[in-house]
Amino acid sequence: MDIMDREKEKLVTVIVTVYNVEKYLDDCINSICKQTYSKLQIILIDDGSEDNSGNICDLWEKKDNRISVFHKENKGVSNARNMGIEHAKGQYVVFVDSDDKLEPNFVEMLLSVQRAGTLSIVGYYIDCEINNRISSKKVVYGKEFQQKLKNEDAVELYSKGLLNIVWNKLYEKEILDIYSLRFREDLSLGEDILFNLSYMKIAKGGFEIINCPMYHYFKRGNNGLNRKYREEYSDIQKIIFKSFLNYWEEIKGNEEQRQLILQFYFNALIVTIDNLYLNRDKIERGEYKNRRRNRICDPEMKKLLSEMKGKRKCFSAVRWFMISYGMYEVDFYLRFFIKRIFRLE
Repeated sequence: MDIMDREKEKLVTVIVTVYNVEKYLDDCINSICKQTYSKLQIILIDDGSEDNSGNICDLWEKKDNRISVFHKENKGVSNARNMGIEHAKGQYVVFVDSDDKLEPNFVEMLLSVQRAGTLSIVGYYIDCEINNRISSKKVVYGKEFQQKLKNEDAVELYSKGLLNIVWNKLYEKEILDIYSLRFREDLSLGEDILFNLSYMKIAKGGFEIINCPMYHYFKRGNNGLNRKYREEYSDIQKIIFKSFLNYWEEIKGNEEQRQLILQFYFNALIVTIDNLYLNRDKIERGEYKNRRRNRICDPEMKKLLSEMKGKRKCFSAVRWFMISYGMYEVDFYLRFFIKRIFRLE
């Protein structure tokens, strides 16, 4: 690359939120520093780590002058990311989780398809690590190497597992600043998709997709949502999907897209009941019955059923019936059947 080409390079800020990941942090930072695109500002936000993560960050700051470290008290990933945005100097911003890793050309590929007002996205690997063994699954949108999608295709992106995360995307810093776009700090889940929906309401140029996995998202041990009880999960799902429906209205999406959103919404509320059932032994019996009744009789579920049509309405009504009568295992297997029919994640 000659001098003129280097002058045309745009600075990309990589924001890494760090909390108690000493075992994986070196691999993560190393994968960032070795990117084929080198004009980077790397911000490490130590969110009050109680292990050696903060010291590891400081050592990397001494190794690479592109790295800046900020230590703060623990206030959660959204607060840490927002702090990173405030310190970002790049024209573009990417987010990386500190226990994950990047392919060497991750940033380069995102930049190669970036156009003003678009959101560029790459595929990723889900690397499941159990008992020191790793199995990988590719997550991509389609078979073509590169695809351009419209804003209304957000529903399809969500169904493929590509909209509800931020770490496989490239954001324009100017948009984040002009519109004061930041992560919600009052939620324990769902911050990423709300951030993306807000971003796409502003950046109306659609999506540029690279159907090649460039990011390694690690799932270690058995940390599924279904096994960890979250009382607030139902309220968070309502916030997410009402925002999704509002997004659909703003982009003037079609009825099929709306029906798909309604089914995603209904399924999410069913999962909240499953989650309650799986954690029933942790809750006093009378309180469990009360919470279960309130969720099954939730007016929002009845409203969704009344608005759904055709097979979606039929399958959803059957699921609601089975959950109402405690047939959780039957519903569990039906869920996989429905995923195949409607391409749900």
